[in-house]
Amino acid sequence: MSDHNHQQQLIKNGYFKVSGLIPEGMISDLQQKSATVIDNCTDEHRASVKSNGTMCNIAKMPQFADIISFKPIIDTLKEIGGTDVRWTGGYLISKPAGGPPLFWHQDWWGWDDLISYENTPVQLFVMIYLSETTADNGCLKAIPGSHRKAHELHQLNKAHSDELIKVKNPDDPAFAKHKDEVPAPAIPGDIIVGDARLLHAANGNTGDHERPLLTLWYTPSFNTLPEAIRAQYVKAIKSQADDIIDGSNGTALPHQWPTAQRDKLAPIYPIYAGDTPPLNWNREPDLNKMK
Repeated sequence: MSDHNHQQQLIKNGYFKVSGLIPEGMISDLQQKSATVIDNCTDEHRASVKSNGTMCNIAKMPQFADIISFKPIIDTLKEIGGTDVRWTGGYLISKPAGGPPLFWHQDWWGWDDLISYENTPVQLFVMIYLSETTADNGCLKAIPGSHRKAHELHQLNKAHSDELIKVKNPDDPAFAKHKDEVPAPAIPGDIIVGDARLLHAANGNTGDHERPLLTLWYTPSFNTLPEAIRAQYVKAIKSQADDIIDGSNGTALPHQWPTAQRDKLAPIYPIYAGDTPPLNWNREPDLNKMK
């Protein structure tokens, strides 16, 4: 499929898939590194992010520098219109066998700025599945077009709440299947690129094995963003002061990584030297402004 079609899919649906982008050897390496991290996750952490499975902060794991800076990923984001691709964070998320569904949510936090209501995405996720993933074991499912248009799922209880993350009420509508949902199955080597504003979720894992994936976050055109958004990105990646519970064992953030790994990130690391205050962190869109 052409890059033009990928760009059109992103604008229309809010996501697209590129098959076989990650070579087998790199996938094998990522599987081993991820398994080590997952094995070290405590039962307490698993319970604290039950809906997700794990939330291990890649910004604290320099062993993932190669995939973060992987040229084919960066080139894919440039080919769909990115002018200054910057990495802004990521997580190793792994749903265990028998794990519950992931609640409906969108991940964008900059709704206080009008740029959030334009066609061009401000932030993109790149999902890299490390096992064959289907609707039965928790592949991505999305509401096409919900990155730009108001949808009834936007009006559910606040996503990322403690109640939803810990699945205190399994019957909450945020965990239910929806008539508009579309599954996006993947196999190791595929990537799924999506707009951070997209409503998405995952079914429970009815399989017998873990379903691990890496979610990497990028801004495709950092240099064109409002200064307040750039300031917030720099603040967040240096402090990781967000609303996600972190199960990582490491403590070093990217600007503290060993030189070799830090150098790999240098061309895609967000930098802002101005004095504009960071934009307020707000995950709630103004639905009246969504077309």
